[in-house]
Amino acid sequence: MLSQKIIRKKRIYSICEKSAEINPNDIFKKVIIADEDCIVPDEVSIVCCGNVNDEEMLFRSSDGRYYFSLKDGWGTESGVLYGITRGLYFDFQHPTTDQTILSECLTGHYRSWSGAMAFQGKKRTLETIKSVVPLER
Repeated sequence: MLSQKIIRKKRIYSICEKSAEINPNDIFKKVIIADEDCIVPDEVSIVCCGNVNDEEMLFRSSDGRYYFSLKDGWGTESGVLYGITRGLYFDFQHPTTDQTILSECLTGHYRSWSGAMAFQGKKRTLETIKSVVPLER
């Protein structure tokens, strides 16, 4: 007998395999990822931002607080977004706009080597977001 986790994974793989293409600005009720629990609250809808590359697509919550990417496959069924693997994930801790994202990309304070490394990781994530989402200055 297969465990519920494996059955769930197989179902998600099947949905992703049969799903039609997802386009920028498509909206979904929620996101379900094969290997992990929910990364965005269910009460927030999900919006497709666009492709990061051939194997990764960027999404955000409707309020702009959460940005994340799905890798290796994604699909939709009944208005729900399904993904195989999560790539980048960033929680701004507050709703964002284009200006908020740009200001977050430009500022950084750190007092230690580890703080500098954390800032560089955050900066790379924000630059990826900025490369996919056309931000207005």
